[in-house]
Amino acid sequence: MILSLKKVFSLIAIAVLLGVISVYGIQTLTPFKPAQSAQPVTSVLTSPPIELKLELTKTEFEKGEPINVTVSLKNIGNTTINVSFSYRGPKVMFKILAVNDTVLYERGRSILALVEDIALSSGEQIIKTYTWNQTIWIREGDIIYDEIQAPRGTYKIVGAVGASISIQGIGSMGKPETPPIAIKIK
Repeated sequence: MILSLKKVFSLIAIAVLLGVISVYGIQTLTPFKPAQSAQPVTSVLTSPPIELKLELTKTEFEKGEPINVTVSLKNIGNTTINVSFSYRGPKVMFKILAVNDTVLYERGRSILALVEDIALSSGEQIIKTYTWNQTIWIREGDIIYDEIQAPRGTYKIVGAVGASISIQGIGSMGKPETPPIAIKIK
């Protein structure tokens, strides 16, 4: 009876040891990847009375995965403001930059035209969602020849207004841009 009890104890000890080793081995061979947050990733430029915001759903994407980019311009002041856009076309846009800040792609480019005034009530915003299909330009200077698939790597996205703006009673605000959000194409 004592001999068989020693065998049973030894088998249980070996089984526990193998279980611990298996769990340790799986954890070291499989790196932990935290799940990406369900919360959007945002970058905001606040220059009262306006707020320019860039929003992405996440920062890591598979190669070829469409990337939704939302850009908004909001009146955060207490009164209605008149924003003068010195161009015609989309009021907000985004840019894709290389890590060295070279512009690789823009979406929402505008055409210079007559000044267009837009009244924004307190809390009102201009919002636009674009889909970037991970393409970048082949260009020389200001001449764009073609678009190609963006290679895997790290990029920066910034939100911007389409061209210079001014606000009645405040003056020129230039061409505001949000701080960049770094993204990775895997």
